Amino acid sequence: MNGPRVAIVAADMLAGLGLRTLLFELFGLAASFFSAGSGDTWRELAASDHLLLFCDSATLPELLRRCAESRRKRIVAFGHGEPSDDDVVSLRTDVPPETLLEALDHLLSARLQETLDEPAALTPREIDVLKLLATGRIIKEIADLLHISAHTAISHRKNISEKLGIKTVSGLTVYATIHGYVSSEGIL
Repeated sequence: MNGPRVAIVAADMLAGLGLRTLLFELFGLAASFFSAGSGDTWRELAASDHLLLFCDSATLPELLRRCAESRRKRIVAFGHGEPSDDDVVSLRTDVPPETLLEALDHLLSARLQETLDEPAALTPREIDVLKLLATGRIIKEIADLLHISAHTAISHRKNISEKLGIKTVSGLTVYATIHGYVSSEGIL
């Protein structure tokens, strides 16, 4: 996966899995969940290439202590308090759901722009499909315009999502706009 890699480390499994579900259902991001109680978690996490780490506020001190490399990653502490570390972004969970979702959207939008500086190696045909997806075309229209079967168009869409690590059309549209494949005026 070439897109943003997200990990969630939490002592509270329900909170961690809930956040993972929110990230996937609402933003199309697949996240790895690590239980803070497992001894293997810290070794796996230190060796991982996750760019965005969510952790509950109870786990933050241990994360900072055990994962020296975490300083090169963006850490987001979620919970009720403010983290004492200046390098850590806070995501308050004791707010109304709309406020929490707005904060998540803002945080992820900013992080997507930071981590998607360079386009992934898409084939010319995948770029054609990406452009058409970003301008609001459906698979049948893409297939007709490119003179390919709907099955082939679906395969290109799947490959694009896998290469970029972005599952939603809105996420692909943001990616296509950021990288100049489409202009914001061309988006429906």
